[in-house]
Amino acid sequence: MSWKKTKIGEFLFERKGLIDPNSRELFSFKKIEKIDFSEGKIFLCDYSPTKTKQIIVRKGDFVFSGLNIEKGAVAVNDFDQDLVVSANYSTCEVDYSKIDSEFLKFFIKSSFFKRLLTDNLKKDYGFTRPKHLVNLEVFLPSIEEQKKIAKKLKHSEEKQKLLKQEIDNQKNYIKNLGKQILQDAIEGKLTKEWREQNSDIEPASELLKKIKKEKEKLIAEKKIKKEKLLPAINESEIPFEVPKSWVWTRLGNITNFISGNNFGSNDFRKGLGVKCIKITNAGVGELIETDDVLPQEFLEKHNSFLIYEGDLILALTRPYILDGLKISLCSKTYDKSLLNQRVAAIRSLCNDCVETKYIYSFLRTNFVLMIYKSMFEGKGQQPNLKKNDVTDLLFPLPPFTEQLAIVSKLQTLMQKLDEAEKQIEKSLETSKLLTKAILAEAFKVHE
Repeated sequence: MSWKKTKIGEFLFERKGLIDPNSRELFSFKKIEKIDFSEGKIFLCDYSPTKTKQIIVRKGDFVFSGLNIEKGAVAVNDFDQDLVVSANYSTCEVDYSKIDSEFLKFFIKSSFFKRLLTDNLKKDYGFTRPKHLVNLEVFLPSIEEQKKIAKKLKHSEEKQKLLKQEIDNQKNYIKNLGKQILQDAIEGKLTKEWREQNSDIEPASELLKKIKKEKEKLIAEKKIKKEKLLPAINESEIPFEVPKSWVWTRLGNITNFISGNNFGSNDFRKGLGVKCIKITNAGVGELIETDDVLPQEFLEKHNSFLIYEGDLILALTRPYILDGLKISLCSKTYDKSLLNQRVAAIRSLCNDCVETKYIYSFLRTNFVLMIYKSMFEGKGQQPNLKKNDVTDLLFPLPPFTEQLAIVSKLQTLMQKLDEAEKQIEKSLETSKLLTKAILAEAFKVHE
C-alpha cells in the first residue's frame, strides 16, 4: 500500500466569517454544545443568546475546540444540517476529492492523529487555530484505498457497537437481578428452604415484645426519648404477603431515628478534630469520605449526636438519585463521629432482635425507593424527608435467626453479582483496547 506525505492544508481550508451573537438568523440553527474527547462525538443544544460571536459549521465541515484539540475535541459535522458554534471553536471546509469523508472521521479518532497534534502544537500557541494545523504533515493512501480502509473500519465499528450493546444489556440484567434479589429477601423467598429446615424458630411476633421491653428500658434510662405511638397498621396497607412466622411493623418501632445537629459553617475546619457526617457524605451504598472536622471539644458537648460504626446513614435532603436511596452503613473511619443537619442515623433498638444489615437491605430495595419517589416526583418540590417519612415505613420483620440467614444469603449472592459485573467490565475494557488496536493498525504509516 502506498501512502503519500500530505500537508493538512491541502484538504482543510479555514471557514471564516464571524456572526454577531444577537443575529436573528442564529436562532434557526442548532448549536454545538461540546465535542466528546474520547469519541469525537458532537453534542447539540438549542441556540440561546450569548456574548460570544458565532461561526457557521456547514454539513461535512471539520470542527475543533481551540482549547482542547490535542485532547481529542475534534469532529466532523455529519448531521444532515448546518450548525453554529462559538468562536472558541474553528471550522474548516474539507476537500473530499483528496480525503474520503468516512476515512477522515476514523482518521481524527486515531492515536496517530492525536499524537501528531500533541507533538506538534506548541504550548505557547495558547489557542489552536487552523493556521497552526495547515503545515502539519500526514501520510494518506489514495482515495480508493481510503474508502477500502474506511469500509473495513466501519464494519469493525459496527461489531464493537453490537458488543457494547450486549455488554450494556448484561450490566442492566445484573442490576435488575440485584433489585429482584433484594425484593425476594424482604418477602421471605430467599429463605424458604431455610424455614423448612428450621420450623421450630420463635415467631417474629415474640420478637416485637422483646423489642418493646428494650425500648421501655432505654426510655427509663433516658438513653432515648419517649415519643408518641406510631399509627396502627391497617390490613389494606400491607403491600405484599410475608411468611407466617414474620410480622409487619413500623420501622420506628424497632429502631431509633437520630436527627443531625445544626452545626454552624464556621464550626468546620480542616486538620485535627472530630469527624462529622454531612449531607455530602451520604451516598448510595457508600459513606463518602471528606476532610471536614469539628473542634475536639464538640465530642462531649454534642454527645447526643454521636454516630458509631454500623449505624445506618440516610440523606434527608435529595434522599435518592437514579441509582437508589442515599443509604449506607457507617464505616469504621467514621466511628464516633458527629451527625450534621439534613442527615439521619437509624440504629437498631435491640442488636439481639434486629440485625442492622437486614434493615439496610430493606432500605436498599426498589420497594422503598418507589415509595419516596411517588411522594415527590412531578410535584415541583425538592425532596426532603421528614422523620415520620422514615419511622412510619411498613417493615417486614422476620425471626432474628432468619434475619441473619437472609443477610448471609444476600452477601453470597451480591458477591457473585459483583464478580459477574467485574467480568463484564473487563470485557468492555478488552473491547475498547481491541477498537484502539484496529484503528492503530489501519493508520500505521507505510513509507
